[in-house]
Amino acid sequence: MKDELFRRLGKRTTRPRAPGAVIALYGVDDDARHVSKIVVSIHGDNDIEDMETWDHGIGNTFDPDDIATEIGEYLDRHGVRTIYAPDGVVGCPHGDVEMDDAGRKLCPDPACAFWAGKTNDDRIMSKKILVLARWKTQKVKEAA
Repeated sequence: MKDELFRRLGKRTTRPRAPGAVIALYGVDDDARHVSKIVVSIHGDNDIEDMETWDHGIGNTFDPDDIATEIGEYLDRHGVRTIYAPDGVVGCPHGDVEMDDAGRKLCPDPACAFWAGKTNDDRIMSKKILVLARWKTQKVKEAA
């Protein structure tokens, strides 16, 4: 799912250009086939300008073609030229859950047992960051 999504949205680059987007994948474990929530944030010079969430709920996954098209249209509307994406799932789909004193997640849902006790360093900082160049979606002219 992850590989197909990123393949459809861009190609690797070493020259990031603004505006940029960050794509984060969430699921009950770190298996990209179990992604049930995707968050895309659009970044300008200093701040987040917009954010969109696609949430199918625990146990439901995305069709790579459908979600790539939706996210691609969202990126096009914002003129995104660079995508930043951790190479994999970064956490449970419950979003803002409590953390203990050591910074470990305390998700109450037993479906997310994989993420229990993981810190932000475990979840995000250990991932390689993919930097993708975004191209504008080409509009196909219909024959008259």
